[in-house]
Amino acid sequence: MATIRDVARIAGVSIATVSHVMNGTRPVADSTRQRVFAAMKELHFQPSAFARGMRLRSFKTIGLIMGDFSDPFYAQIFQGLERVASQFGYSVMVANTNEDATIEFQAIQLMIQKGLNGLVVAPCPNDKDARDLIETLDFPTVLIDRLWDGSSLSSVVLDNHHAAELLVDHLFNRGHRDILFVAGRIGLSTTSERLEGYIQSMEKRNLKPLIVNGGSVVEGGREAAKWWLTNLPHTTAIICGNNLMMTGLLEVLEAHGAFPGNVTVVGVDNEAWTGLMIPPITVIDQPAASMGEEAARLLIDRIERGVTETKKAVFPGRLVCRD
Repeated sequence: MATIRDVARIAGVSIATVSHVMNGTRPVADSTRQRVFAAMKELHFQPSAFARGMRLRSFKTIGLIMGDFSDPFYAQIFQGLERVASQFGYSVMVANTNEDATIEFQAIQLMIQKGLNGLVVAPCPNDKDARDLIETLDFPTVLIDRLWDGSSLSSVVLDNHHAAELLVDHLFNRGHRDILFVAGRIGLSTTSERLEGYIQSMEKRNLKPLIVNGGSVVEGGREAAKWWLTNLPHTTAIICGNNLMMTGLLEVLEAHGAFPGNVTVVGVDNEAWTGLMIPPITVIDQPAASMGEEAARLLIDRIERGVTETKKAVFPGRLVCRD
């Protein structure tokens, strides 16, 4: 059986360094962490705390790790997941990462060490350590909403490419030709997929893509609106990649008298307030609760039946037309 000494020898580091990588007790260079994880994988090594946690997996609890549970989209995912989990006798432990990869890594460490049976994770950007830990330990995990590029883990996602196409189609059919896309945070699969769908849909109609990054946050939406007012005031329509950015965008547009009136705004996420705006906003409705339910089913299949086949459940978005 491999020991921590063996891992240190293969990785070419000290035993203390291996311990720091496993426990997050001290910063370690990325290249060093990768050597340690590679050595663990090669030796099939499980640190005692993780091995003990994985042996304890008997009290039927799964973990849900997401960026922001105050977001109604994530709250609906939780409701759906908990509904199915409870049907199979599982409780759900939640962790909020605030989109911080370090917090995500620590939450995954803790949940595995505590003996949880499996995880559903909406990954943060730049969270290679979390991915390496899960894949090294081969811990039952399902990704939701976002993907790790090239991962063999099962996943549940929205058809983001098609969602962007639906919004471009809607605007084009209403006479819009200059359509700005406010993209989300770089490094997220949702951002790249929606952006790709937008670009392809625009180019298919011989229209020039117009893109500004909003970083998936309210302040990014404000900055995008200011940029639009200065650089592209002729644009007649704006697609927001999520509702956080839309909130900031509308705040600035309304303050400058550009909305309602000068520009049409549409987006992803069918939150209640979008239908109460004057005028109401056309959006993509994501079946978040159904996505949570499917994630629970996939994870419980992996836990109880040992299903290792990679499955990707792709849910279509629904255009909620309000104009």
